[in-house]
Amino acid sequence: MLLSKIDHFLDYLRTEKRASKHTLEAYSHDLISFDTFFEKLSNKKMFDITALTHKHIRQYLAHLDELNYSKPSVRRKLSSIKSFIRFLRRENIIAKDPFHKLSLPKMPKKLPKIITQETLENILDTPFEKDWKGYRDKAILEWLYSTGLRVSEIASLKKSSIDFTEKIFRVLGKGRKERLVPLGRKALDAYNEYLNELSTQSSFIYDRDALFVNYKGEKLGVRGIQYLVKKRMDKMASGLNISPHHFRHSFATHMLNAGADLRSIQEILGHAYLSSTQIYTHVSIERLKDVYKKAHPRS
Repeated sequence: MLLSKIDHFLDYLRTEKRASKHTLEAYSHDLISFDTFFEKLSNKKMFDITALTHKHIRQYLAHLDELNYSKPSVRRKLSSIKSFIRFLRRENIIAKDPFHKLSLPKMPKKLPKIITQETLENILDTPFEKDWKGYRDKAILEWLYSTGLRVSEIASLKKSSIDFTEKIFRVLGKGRKERLVPLGRKALDAYNEYLNELSTQSSFIYDRDALFVNYKGEKLGVRGIQYLVKKRMDKMASGLNISPHHFRHSFATHMLNAGADLRSIQEILGHAYLSSTQIYTHVSIERLKDVYKKAHPRS
């Protein structure tokens, strides 16, 4: 049964690849949708994966096109299926690769959206409310820009994992890979202000080891951080549509512009491949071209 094979594959990702909960959910959703499509198509209760050919994949592509899926969504779904097929071939469940005559839809190269240094300075220098929630939100923004962390990585951190003296900490990124990340002075100052104010809340019971807490005193999760950042940015930078990930993009670009080398930025960001970090060189080149066009009399 295909569902049991999907479960086996997810177990492999969980135990051997140490995939995150979010990654496992994405794979599960993509593969179950794939299975459901062929069950309906063949009017059978179980789709025979060993009979899968490139023609079936093309049928599924046409189905996704009819549903108006975007190119990135189609590419992700096909990537999930390809990984599943590789696993089944490794386990000798299927013999041939149905993708050998196919290629994934090409993605248009998009440069990451960057917040200018001036805009970020204005945002971070804006006074916040003088209560623990205001100090917390200010600290979150400072941490996003100071560290270049993904939201999921900030949400996973514990206070006890931070070396506040050396201003450095270890974080588990994608693929459960551990890396060292430095913490800037302003981010640390903002965090200390948050902790000091939080400690004055005598009647408030909260998780003492959580990096940031919500109004219930529980660890602030991914959605909570995303919500708070969106709420703040809608108010402080209306119209710019700034998300937490834009702080990460801006961190990398501003570091590169200031002379940091790509390898160091790659290590801090936790990119598995240098090519993922090289996108920021294109951003810097585009910025230089824009400056040249605006400033040079014969541009």
